Parts: sequence; C-alpha cells; structure tokens
Amino acid sequence: TTRMLAGEFLNSLDYDLKELIETISDMESLEAIKEAAHKIKGSAANLRFDAIQKSCYAIELAAREGQTDADYNTMLSEVFEAVELSRQMKI
Repeated sequence: TTRMLAGEFLNSLDYDLKELIETISDMESLEAIKEAAHKIKGSAANLRFDAIQKSCYAIELAAREGQTDADYNTMLSEVFEAVELSRQMKI
C-alpha cells in the first residue's frame, strides 16, 4: 500500500540524506549534488511528500544552474526539517 511505501521511504532515507550531505560538504561536483537531490526529490514526489520534494528541488535547481555560491547548507537544513516533519506526521 502507499502508506507502507511511505513508511519504507522515510525509514530508508538516511542513506540518501548522507549521500546528499557528503556531496554538499565536498562541493567537488555540482552534478553529484544535483543527482543526489534529484533521487530524493523523485521518490518524495511519487509518495506526495511535498515539502521534501520542494526542498530537494531547490538544491537540484541551484546545482543544475551552476550556482557555486548558493547556500546549500541552508537548503539542506530545509530538507532535514521537511523530513523530520514528515516522520512526525507518519503514524
């Protein structure tokens, strides 16, 4: 069911978030940042986790546009806030 898939997504998200953190920390490849954000964004969109999807899209878009001076850490904080809210709301 969708509820079960949503729970699995939220439970398995830590690995993908770790990858996103690492790519942003390294800042070696905007392509890697874009791909890591896109992966989370796509899954979140499919399961209608809108806040996660939108916050990851902001990171993906900045990386796609080549914004090396974007505040990726602030955007990453928004992803974590969205994930935490989604986890709290999932019952």
